Amino acid sequence: MLETEKSATIDVYTLAASLFYLVTGDTPTPCLARKMLGNELIEPKRINSRISDRLNQAIVKGLELEPKNRPQSMKEWVGLFPNPSDERNISEVELKPSIRVDYSKLSDLLKAGKWREADAETRELMIYIRKICFGKYPEKEFVDFMNFPCMDFRTIDSLWIEHSNGKFGFSVQKRIHRLIGRIKPYYNKDNIYQEFIEKVGWYKKEGWLGYSRTLNYYEMKFDISAPEGHLPLLCRYSLSRNWQGGELLSSLIVRCEEEIYSRLDSCKL
Repeated sequence: MLETEKSATIDVYTLAASLFYLVTGDTPTPCLARKMLGNELIEPKRINSRISDRLNQAIVKGLELEPKNRPQSMKEWVGLFPNPSDERNISEVELKPSIRVDYSKLSDLLKAGKWREADAETRELMIYIRKICFGKYPEKEFVDFMNFPCMDFRTIDSLWIEHSNGKFGFSVQKRIHRLIGRIKPYYNKDNIYQEFIEKVGWYKKEGWLGYSRTLNYYEMKFDISAPEGHLPLLCRYSLSRNWQGGELLSSLIVRCEEEIYSRLDSCKL
């Protein structure tokens, strides 16, 4: 490889890393950790679902470990970027319904800032979609989300992100949850979850003794001023109706939320 070509691939990597930070607020997995420890590069779209697939791939390509696998010039790399003329505006979510699903009501509720009603509509839509997938309505709300259609997850999540200016959405919740684990690798699963529910406002301390508890559904804040990731509340709806469930119910809610975030990972959201 010529010296100028080597320099170009280094520049591409450096700029790709800078762009990664710009769109995610986080740094990419270090080269040494990827090469020596086998750590994977977390794609920027997994942290910020609002960026386009094409921009995501341009950044990933620029961060290739081997210089020969990166674009060999700045011109080649820039050619991978999305063209504004053929990319749809991120603020105009295209409603791509799967079979027999209409998202117009959810879109209208979110646009009007009717967050509680939008949360209920999200829940109804997802129960209906599972009916289509499984052929019947689920007997319980905690039903497998691992096979939930990616197209529908993407549409619902995009609508929440668009109308809340990036504040609410399943992928927003997932990003916060995953980020805690990356920043604090010494945390166990329970520690991560505890900090997560505090950050999104599902947990509060009250009284001079510092008594702490998880909020029930009707205590949640259905307002744009709520903490980032506070909505939607798909798995938490049953908490208010089945408070007597205690630890068993709480474990089901945690499992439900973990299934959703795992499905988002597999759907690359």
